[in-house]
Amino acid sequence: MKSQMSKRVKFLAARVMPLFFIISGSGTLLVGIWMFYNAAISINWPHTNAKIIHSDLGLDGTAGQSADIRYEFEVNGETYTGNRVGYGDYVSSDSMHVINILKKYPKGKDVTVYYNPDNPKNNLLEPGIKLQTWFLPVFGIIFLGIGILQLIFVPKLIRKFYTIKDTT
Repeated sequence: MKSQMSKRVKFLAARVMPLFFIISGSGTLLVGIWMFYNAAISINWPHTNAKIIHSDLGLDGTAGQSADIRYEFEVNGETYTGNRVGYGDYVSSDSMHVINILKKYPKGKDVTVYYNPDNPKNNLLEPGIKLQTWFLPVFGIIFLGIGILQLIFVPKLIRKFYTIKDTT
């Protein structure tokens, strides 16, 4: 015996939820691809000396924390600041991860900064693709896949297990 479902609930389950996953997955995937691309080309960027001007624990308002690192450097006589350690930086609940970054980049330390020659505002301390660089593209693909599967299979499951009651 089939259960009943309203047209409104059917619409939400069959169309709105999949679109949420498809849109958020697509956006996450695009940002992830952009970050992945920049991480890959950053190994060929020019580099210069920089000084760490701030190194402290950053809190994001949830259970996570991050390393709040800021550095200053010059390119062609112009001073720039940056805060990216590497592409794919993330907030972590693993305090040792954050502590290790803070130990590696204490305030006052001289470091090497890599910068995009076309836009030195795009810079980082650790060039190249790291494990964390994969997070956003993979997460985006998973969310996008879930949305597409929902779009395909949820209407079929609703037809199989539910009758639609007319609430008008």
